[in-house]
Amino acid sequence: KYTWDSHRMFRTTYFPGLGWMLRKELWDEIGPKFPKEHWDHWMRLDTTAQGRECVVPEVNRNFNIGEKGANMESRTYEKYLSKMMISNDLPDSYGDLDYLTKSNYEQWMAGVFAGARHWPTSPDSPESIVAAMGEHHEGQTIVLTYRSETYTRLADRFEIWPFPRAHHLHASYLRYKGVLFILADARFCPYLPENLKVLPSPGLRPIPAQRGADCVSTCKDKGLQCMEHEFWFINTCKILEEHFSCARGCALVLGPDIPNFVEDPSLSTYHQCLVNQEEPKCSARHPGTSRLCACS
Repeated sequence: KYTWDSHRMFRTTYFPGLGWMLRKELWDEIGPKFPKEHWDHWMRLDTTAQGRECVVPEVNRNFNIGEKGANMESRTYEKYLSKMMISNDLPDSYGDLDYLTKSNYEQWMAGVFAGARHWPTSPDSPESIVAAMGEHHEGQTIVLTYRSETYTRLADRFEIWPFPRAHHLHASYLRYKGVLFILADARFCPYLPENLKVLPSPGLRPIPAQRGADCVSTCKDKGLQCMEHEFWFINTCKILEEHFSCARGCALVLGPDIPNFVEDPSLSTYHQCLVNQEEPKCSARHPGTSRLCACS
């Protein structure tokens, strides 16, 4: 139901994963340490990406046919992937691509936010928002902010993948009936005005726990309190490396006790630092890991 331009591309901070190319110089850098599995997650780690972005066409040039697999079930495929567009157009020219350079793209995005209207209500569908805007909605830009733990509700109303992807510096866009919708992470999108940003608590401290300990007791021992919503600000490989050896690098793994450092030799992630894409729990613990706690 969204409008896309098969001749246009965009920059994304989130590595897309399927059908990609890279320069030889980059492969010379990452090739020697390229993992044998879960390499797409590894490419998205902050210590791998190092601020780099990918250039991606608005309309896919490939299509996921894996209706069933290790990480896919029929219901999920039907709801999301089966409806994705694939381009049958083979343009002779993509025109002037200067808009894709880092400085030009960031300048364009900053201008989009500057002229946008923030939609302050709880997640609404694009249909209901356009209806509420009235007959003069075309050409307007609407910004909707989210936090990682609230994104699923917003994605459900927009009928898109339930985890933020295809974003540039935590801002993604969709066009619907002449309106440009921007979905922006309130914690991490640099284009948002200060009044819409969610900042870390001034007293936030990442504190490493003892092996097997939870973050409630770890923070309490320091006279502080564990703050679950603050974990997002310390959930990076770079911050973990400041507190643990991370001898075997970093990896993305789901779990309520992550971010952490794995100390049990019997685990496949032994001596790795682990980051999460779900909100951890302060009370969680694992006998084989040392947590990094968000204390304030």
